[in-house]
Amino acid sequence: MEMQPMAPAVDVPGPNPESAAPEAPEAPAFSDPDSPMTQEQQDALIAETQERFRKHLLEKYSITKEHLEQWKGQFGRIAAFPLYDDFYVIRALNRREWRVLMKPQDGKEMTDEDMEEQIANIATIYPQMDPSELRTSSQAGLATTLSRNIQMISGFVPGALPVVL
Repeated sequence: MEMQPMAPAVDVPGPNPESAAPEAPEAPAFSDPDSPMTQEQQDALIAETQERFRKHLLEKYSITKEHLEQWKGQFGRIAAFPLYDDFYVIRALNRREWRVLMKPQDGKEMTDEDMEEQIANIATIYPQMDPSELRTSSQAGLATTLSRNIQMISGFVPGALPVVL
């Protein structure tokens, strides 16, 4: 059974052609890098960075806070990240989707490359891509990068070692 990508719940028009392409926001720097941040400072930095990202998404890509909230309601955990001149919104895979992906198809297992493309097609919310786009992309690592980020927000975290008590 081949899984098809899930379409976003809302229609997002894509990059806003009327606005100049702003640079991706950078996290603010503190004056003393050797000084440890308090929890309050960390929380403020996270909130400020999230707000700058939302503003960037609205200005360049016409993705609003309402789009993000609707996607969170539909898909649960979502994340966004820039990759060169593009910006991607992805969601976590659920266990049922993972189990279907792990089943051999037509009696044979998928190659790693096919698996990465399937994961990216299933869980990339924005921009919507035709499944063939990942195979023909000028960015050879696009499917791999999307897949790794999707797996990370899906709970497959390499290096997360349990503490023996």
